[in-house]
Amino acid sequence: MKILKKKIVFLFFFLVFHLSNFSQSLGNEWINYNQQYFHFPIVETGIYRLDFETINNHLINLGVSINNIPHNNFQVFGREKEVSLLVKDNNNNGFLDPLEYIEFYAEKNDGWLDSLVYDSAHFMPDEYYSLFNDTIRYYFSWNSSSNNKRTIVEVDTNYSIYNSINYCWKTQILKFNSNYNVGYQTDGISSPKYEIAEGWAGPTLQKNGSNIEQITTLNCVGSGPNAFGEINLFSANSSNVNSNGNNHNTKLFINNNLVFDSSYFNYQTLHIEYSLSSNSISNITDFKHEISDIGQGTDYQNIASISLSYPHSTDFSSYEKLHFGVPFSFNQKQRLSISNNINALGSPMLYMLGDVHRIIPLIPNNSILEAVIPIAQTDSIVCYLLTDSNVNYINKIHPVNSQGYFNDFNSLQIDSAFVIITNKNLLSSSRSYAAYRAINVDTLVVDIEELYHQFSAGIFKNPLAIKRFLKFSMVNWPSWPSHIFLIGKSVRFNNETTPGSRNDTISYRLNLVPSWGYPSSDNHFAVGLESNKRSYSLPIGRLSVNNNTSVINYLNKVIELESQQGNNSNYTIENKAWQKNIAHFSGGSDSSEQAYMNNYLEQFQNIIEDTLFGGKVKKFGKNPFTSIIDPLEFQIVQNYLEEG
Repeated sequence: MKILKKKIVFLFFFLVFHLSNFSQSLGNEWINYNQQYFHFPIVETGIYRLDFETINNHLINLGVSINNIPHNNFQVFGREKEVSLLVKDNNNNGFLDPLEYIEFYAEKNDGWLDSLVYDSAHFMPDEYYSLFNDTIRYYFSWNSSSNNKRTIVEVDTNYSIYNSINYCWKTQILKFNSNYNVGYQTDGISSPKYEIAEGWAGPTLQKNGSNIEQITTLNCVGSGPNAFGEINLFSANSSNVNSNGNNHNTKLFINNNLVFDSSYFNYQTLHIEYSLSSNSISNITDFKHEISDIGQGTDYQNIASISLSYPHSTDFSSYEKLHFGVPFSFNQKQRLSISNNINALGSPMLYMLGDVHRIIPLIPNNSILEAVIPIAQTDSIVCYLLTDSNVNYINKIHPVNSQGYFNDFNSLQIDSAFVIITNKNLLSSSRSYAAYRAINVDTLVVDIEELYHQFSAGIFKNPLAIKRFLKFSMVNWPSWPSHIFLIGKSVRFNNETTPGSRNDTISYRLNLVPSWGYPSSDNHFAVGLESNKRSYSLPIGRLSVNNNTSVINYLNKVIELESQQGNNSNYTIENKAWQKNIAHFSGGSDSSEQAYMNNYLEQFQNIIEDTLFGGKVKKFGKNPFTSIIDPLEFQIVQNYLEEG
């Protein structure tokens, strides 16, 4: 077994999706704004079918006849790129008819796009679990081309002339997501930026503690090559250091054999690579995480995920669907013989995945299914075995923006735009506000759902949609937007005391327009939009409401306030004195913390009450020893606010 000490590296291998350095794309490059698109949710990775009846019924609603569209023109997009289609055309007439369908491979959402929200891709724990949503939208469309992406149907069945594959690669992954680590902190406060050691992980392990996790590793070929994998974990605090300047210790054991031992300092995201002999693997593989006392203070750590890829026999007993890897063979086809449970497989299908997918014929040979694996274009050969019963059927598709067309924001070319980003439930009132603002400035009202489609790959609640759209506007419009106004309440994807929008359906629904980071900050949407600059590039504000009435009430107050500006006759004590009234609210978990807060507020009070502004401060402090709010004090505060 290979022991790694003080070596923290990235694991990059063919079956586990790796951390990617994304180009500076904005996400909407795949869209042709002259085409119509229908979207549909993908909640599970696998093979999907979209049949004639479903396509026809929804095209008719837009006045489009499927009989006028050759199936060569069909396209499906997912994860910001076109995917391969297999067209079932029984009579080969070039059109989709009843009982015919298109078929494609689609992946549920994971963390594939999340590296773009972090300052460094190394900071994120892994790509197995999205920060924001498990569901992603895919898109059906059509064009006038006959060269769209298609699944290649292999025809070679002469398996006996090729060398046999003795094993395949099976990858097992344990992903933990019970805890959200807020990442690097200073004095107990974290940044809205997505920091090192931030993300979803498992329970916290403390100093002198240990924990064992197990991975099922059936049918390992002991004579095969070494198994390998990666353990991803966080150090989640930074306490007193020992004499060597370290305040963390991590030990990892596989089947009681030490594979990693390191002491280190501060918050870290560790990507720990390991390998082990295949002949040491039985049906269960144990992974032990241990934290030793090295003289540090407290030591908190969380494992985010464990992966293990091992040589698996071609006995696929008990599998009705399975992703597996095939050993690379340079410039040569290979024979794959799948043994056992051929009847249990029902009507099996074998896909070879890649940039262009291939479907491989399976030939019964007594109790074995034979297949010829084509020559791979890369050294990463991933196959997907399934049965007809595991195919997912799409019964409903939704036209983008009701008529199927995306809004082409580039064509607007708005100068110094006042941009309002809102939720579809608040569109009517937001448009009223925009109409008022349009008196003095060009306005644009944007539905957040369209931003999800165009700028975050159809991943709803992903704040990257807003950030990429802002970057798009800065790059493509004649001048940067003058204002960004978010209208709608946000709910953090994770909360300390209540479920966040990531894992709670009620919070998900209430999260009308998401914010950025944890703790949340709308201003951070505007950070990093300029190359090599960390400043706030655009002014951003929010009206945190959840209904149209609240927006209209706010609009009326704005109109009333602004109608009293600019005319000297309005500047009387009676009209303007209230604008000098300041309310300071303080609290704290104990007396010392309350005094700490009051000290800062007194400094602010001295500034605001000086001769430059002439403010008048009224202070309100909450009793730190009770969670009950005094109703009399509450009424005093309410009256003060109502009076202005």
